[in-house]
Amino acid sequence: MSYFSTRCKTCTSKYKKEIHELVLEKGWSVERVEEWLKDKDPISDTALGDHFRKHVYPYQKFMKEADKYTKEYFQKRLNEDVSILERIRTHLEVLETTLGTVLENKQNFFKPSMIRELRGLVTDIVKCMGEYEKIKKEYYPEPEIDKEDIFKDFIEACEDIPVEYINKIAEKLKNKGY
Repeated sequence: MSYFSTRCKTCTSKYKKEIHELVLEKGWSVERVEEWLKDKDPISDTALGDHFRKHVYPYQKFMKEADKYTKEYFQKRLNEDVSILERIRTHLEVLETTLGTVLENKQNFFKPSMIRELRGLVTDIVKCMGEYEKIKKEYYPEPEIDKEDIFKDFIEACEDIPVEYINKIAEKLKNKGY
């Protein structure tokens, strides 16, 4: 929750956590904290003030800025992702309506304008689905599978099976590339 200096009495105090709680959470003044520390670990109100001014408040300001940036970044990403999903939904709705019209008026199906419209819709849907797949991979990446771990788990699960059978199974798995 703060920077650390070996020359700062507050940073090196065994009461640092309590000092931070008293000032940051309970709103105590550094003078009041100095009084509280008097018999425990005497630190002057000047040293306490310097500690917060140099080691705590700059860090808090940095963390607030980082938090703001992170929220803005993820809000932007979320908006982009929702936009892609909305485009997919809209294209699918238009495709459904268009296909319904085509099925009602079968004679219009082979008109070049209808074929172009359907091709354009399908192309847009495919593009959107590609963008969606990128989102899915980013948020839900496939876990890496370690074949050695699977093999070890398998061997462990087979501990009650006679060794000669396990060896046969293991040999067959190795031959298959596991």
